[in-house]
Amino acid sequence: MKPFNFSELYRILTAQCVCVCVLVSLRRSVLFPLISLVILLVGEIIAIFSHYDRRKKVLTFVSGILFVIAGK
Repeated sequence: MKPFNFSELYRILTAQCVCVCVLVSLRRSVLFPLISLVILLVGEIIAIFSHYDRRKKVLTFVSGILFVIAGK
């Protein structure tokens, strides 16, 4: 096994660092769309329940607020 020279070692370490940085940033950035998806799902469920009982206008209001918070 031949020893690495500095340029090969730098290329290998840089490639590994880039891969690790990309994976870490993907893991951190995927949290926000998932939270938005959960908020949208809860808002949709509340909106469906509010259609069945017309007296509860508060549910429609809450589902609208959840839609705005989720970014839709």
